[in-house]
Formats: sequence, structure tokens, C-alpha cells
Amino acid sequence: MDIVRNVDVKYRFIEPVYLNDKRLGQINAINNPMVSGGSLNIFGAKMPTILASIGEFFERERMMPNKLNRKIFTDGLITGYSLIDKKTVQIYINDIIGDRNNFVDSCGLASHTNSSDCIFNAVKEFIERQSFIFNYLSKANGKLIDLYSVEKYEYILKEFKDFKFYDISLVDKFYVILCKGIYDGKFYIGLGASNCLDEAISQSIKEIFQMNSIYSYEKSNTLKSNNKKSNDYLDIFMSLSTERLDEAYKYLDENHTVLKYKKIAPKRFSVENIFKQLHKQYQMNPLIFFLEPLREIENLKFVKVLDLNWFPNLFPKTYNEKVYDFVENATNQKLDRRCEFIPFP
Repeated sequence: MDIVRNVDVKYRFIEPVYLNDKRLGQINAINNPMVSGGSLNIFGAKMPTILASIGEFFERERMMPNKLNRKIFTDGLITGYSLIDKKTVQIYINDIIGDRNNFVDSCGLASHTNSSDCIFNAVKEFIERQSFIFNYLSKANGKLIDLYSVEKYEYILKEFKDFKFYDISLVDKFYVILCKGIYDGKFYIGLGASNCLDEAISQSIKEIFQMNSIYSYEKSNTLKSNNKKSNDYLDIFMSLSTERLDEAYKYLDENHTVLKYKKIAPKRFSVENIFKQLHKQYQMNPLIFFLEPLREIENLKFVKVLDLNWFPNLFPKTYNEKVYDFVENATNQKLDRRCEFIPFP
């Protein structure tokens, strides 16, 4: 029997005191702290929060670089599809889940019971992460979204007064919103991506509230965190000072254009058209892979989207020089090759 099916898990759900408060769901593997899932809903229902947290847990479980995740692939190969070349492609599974020594995140990964939604969510995260990593390493300009006259966002801007929202997307048919600011002496950052501006903004706000929960949890579990045998990506982020984190993103404030919210129209979305635009502008050739679930759950699917020439994850320390060479040539922008860590939780 696969050991993954015997993993003991602990689930925690925080029911709000007030009807319009946020709901938090969190699931952890007791024998492996690296496998976890969390979700927070603002004014949302209970079930979507639970499903989202469990979905994230399954994704991390599926992408852990271990023998169990590799053994179902013949000769260590996995078959995917290129919408640009209109053909199947075989690559080594290590290019997707990494190896024991490499950091792996969900850079273009999604799980769902519906294939179309699974592909859309994976593509959405792929564009989000490629846009974010490129923006940070190139210190590219962003487009500041003016939300202070928008009634629907008054509630967030009252609590997080000095927060700013930037569109940093690589493509003009998709929004990637980066929200950042300082609240109660702590640095906050959130990302959201969608063909709908409001959805992208809402996703970035959701991550801000998730960070608020992380800071609260970290404060009450300081002793436990100090006793951990190894630090993960979040631990490194949490160890950095507010001043250092704020300084890391100052480049966004120095040179940007300002967009009025009401002047931004909704954008139509097609996976094939987006891929064509990415290929035309940045020589990207995103590949789509379906991965079988480790658990016997009906209709559960995993989709991974990646480009072998672009950023494989959020950890620049693992990039080879060919990635920098290719991206610099495709974008005509210089990247910070000395950067070993992108401060993002």
C-alpha cells in the first residue's frame, strides 16, 4: 500500500464570530510539515474554504520530490502537450517535481475535479508566477491601480490604509495584481491573477488576510518555530525585517504609470490565445501536463504548466545560467543574477 494513504492529517477550521468575518481552513500532514494546505475566504461560505485548503494539500503532497511521486512514470518520463507546436512532448519527471536537493513550489500547478477549470487555474498561476519573478528580477515598472475612489474596496483600504495595488502582468490580456504595504509594523504582500480585474484584486486581498493569519499564528508559536530542524521558504521570509522587505519592493514606487479603475475594461480569456501571445512576445512555449493523483479520489486531476526555458520555481538559487540567458534575450531586459531569494511567503 502506498505510504501516502496512511499519512495522518490534522484539520483546523476557524468559524467567524461575525457573519461578515473571514473563514480560515488549514490541513497539515502530521509526519511531514512540508505538506500542508490553507485557505481563507472573505465573506465566503464554509465549504469553498474547506475544499480549497484540501486542494492545496493534495497539490503539495503530489509535488513532493520523493520516490513515491516518481515511481508511476516509466523510465522517469512524463508526456505533456504543446499548444504552440501542436504535439506531445516527453520530459523527465524531475523537471516537474524536482529532486531531493531542489526547492519546488506550485509555479503553474492546479488540482480540480473538472479538467477545464484545472487547466485554467494552472495557466493562471503560471502567468502569475512568471510575471512576478520577471518583475522582481528585472525591477520592471508596474501600473499602479487607483482604487481609492472605488466604493467596493473601501473596506480593505480603511483597514490597510497605505497599501498599493500594481498590475505587473507580462501580457496585456491578463491581470497580475501585486498588493503590498505595511500594517501594524509588519510587511504584507499578496498576488492575484485573472482575466477579470476584480477577481485578481480580490485574490491579492485574500493573500493579505492570509498573511495576517500567518503573522498571528507565528506570534503565538515562536518557541515551536525556533525548534524546527530546518527552515522552509516561509520561515526565511518571516525571518526578514519589515524594513528589509519594504526596501526590496521600493522599485515599484519609483517609476510607474497610474491607471484609474473605471478605465480598465474586462478581458476575454482563451488558453490558446494567451499562449500564442506569450510565444510571440517572449518566445515562451508553455507545456501542459496531467498528473495522476496518488489518492483514489474520483475525478481528481492535477495539471502542471511549465516552460523549460523560463523560471521553474520561486527560488533563483536553483536557476541555471541558460534560464537567465534565454529570458534576457527574449525580453531585452537584464536580470539580477546575484539574487538567491525572492521575498514572498
